[in-house]
Amino acid sequence: MINKLKAKLAIVLIMALTASLYAASGFAAENAAVQGENSGLPAGWESRDIFSSEPLRGMPGSTSYKDGKFTIKSAGANVWDVNQGFHYAFRREKVYGNLEAIVRVNSISPTHIYAKAGIMIREELDPFTPHVSMSARPYDIPNADPAIEFNWNETGKSTNDHDNGDYEAGKVPFWIKVVRKGNKFLGYKSTDGISWIFQKEAYIKMKDYLYIGLFACSLDVKKYNTAEFEGVSIKQLDTPVPAS
Repeated sequence: MINKLKAKLAIVLIMALTASLYAASGFAAENAAVQGENSGLPAGWESRDIFSSEPLRGMPGSTSYKDGKFTIKSAGANVWDVNQGFHYAFRREKVYGNLEAIVRVNSISPTHIYAKAGIMIREELDPFTPHVSMSARPYDIPNADPAIEFNWNETGKSTNDHDNGDYEAGKVPFWIKVVRKGNKFLGYKSTDGISWIFQKEAYIKMKDYLYIGLFACSLDVKKYNTAEFEGVSIKQLDTPVPAS
């Protein structure tokens, strides 16, 4: 009996020592800090890095929320074909019929000419899943290629399609909107959030439960794209939305 008690005590001591060493490590401190930034999100919202391989994730991303504004930090590699690496803040929604998601992109860090920040609707949180996104690219960077980018994946395989729409030299703030009408997804853009310009549509079969939210990627895994969003609106629609 005494030997059994000694063995149990030794196990407890080893577990306590392991936890103490882990908490003291830089790895634990770093991840605790990242999770701390994700606190304060509105009820029902979550945030995580999505990446197809660890090198494409870059530095750990985060989302914060204050005074009606979301701030996403991401060093993800891209949202394109096999190069999936971005930070995603989202809600999971049961969608009956039509849906509308709107946001104003206030700022994007000029980490790369193809850095992105915008709206994304996904079937799953796996890196390769049917999805659609509408995002802005930075303009205040040498050799900039500013655009509103409509990006979609119909099959969930490691291929994407996209359409680039010009928008007044890429200046933010800028409003973007994605509408779901059955299996059709439509992308719109606006300078004021009132008058909308239709850009592109894609046909994608998705389930009724969807992940809907905001994303950012840097295209430089050693630099954060810090993107700010506000005016987020996600709602069901009872009537069809006009194409323009």
